Amino acid sequence: MNDPLKRLRWVKDVSLLPNHWFIPHESTPWYAATFIDPKSLFITDRSVTIQVVSNRVITWYRSFTRDALPPPRLKSKSLFQLDEWLPGRSPTREQSIGFARVTGARHKSVSWLTEGDFTKSWSEQARRHLKVFKKTPGIKLRLGTLEELLPAYIRSQVPMDMQDVFMAEVQRHQIAHPDAVDIMLAEHETMGIIAGFIGIHCDEAKYSLYLLGFFIPEASRMHPMLGLVEWWFTRSRERGLKACNFGVSVGPRSLPFDPGNGYSLFKTHFGAQRIWMPGNYWRLGFAGKK
Repeated sequence: MNDPLKRLRWVKDVSLLPNHWFIPHESTPWYAATFIDPKSLFITDRSVTIQVVSNRVITWYRSFTRDALPPPRLKSKSLFQLDEWLPGRSPTREQSIGFARVTGARHKSVSWLTEGDFTKSWSEQARRHLKVFKKTPGIKLRLGTLEELLPAYIRSQVPMDMQDVFMAEVQRHQIAHPDAVDIMLAEHETMGIIAGFIGIHCDEAKYSLYLLGFFIPEASRMHPMLGLVEWWFTRSRERGLKACNFGVSVGPRSLPFDPGNGYSLFKTHFGAQRIWMPGNYWRLGFAGKK
């Protein structure tokens, strides 16, 4: 059996070069619409800033930018001000060139939707499991609703302590972008819904974002998730999107018992190319003082 950590090391870790098309969705008004009851929200053509905490003692601003330029600095009435900045590009040329380590860094895994058969970039195992899925009789893929998905989801392989977390994010997106959410189901003629996949497309960033995926244990040998991922890729291509964003993955040198190893390993089977994101920048000082 392949060592998951060894496989993760083979993921291509690529820095965000200045001319890279990739736009972090966190820096878009599209994504800002999903924030949980932000105290304040400040949007420019290149940044999104939310007020995380505000009281007499301290105000904490968190800013996302599309580029390497710092966000506009806001003022507050607190004694101290904490400015957190998550850039979409590395602020220095040296950090942007070549391959970058991802340990301790923010990064996204992205699969490119190239012309032709995109499954050619998938692992041999993924292609083999996709063939098994397609040869399994009695399964159909269709769009559905959260209400249909829930009974199977709560008995799926997703850890119980994480199910509410993932579902809450899906629900926030459904409220903010109801027409952009794809609820894709794999349904067996006798077992009912055996797997589900939820993605959401962001036209501004030109990619579809992975929100949730699951299968019930009884259907594991049918590999329904492979069929759903292929359908996700196909639907994204038909919309004219550039990529499928699998979301955050662990670094290539993660700890053996890191809970993220399982889903990160799954993502590496689909030609995922890891995009290194610069780490957070922090500044603490008296409020309003530059």
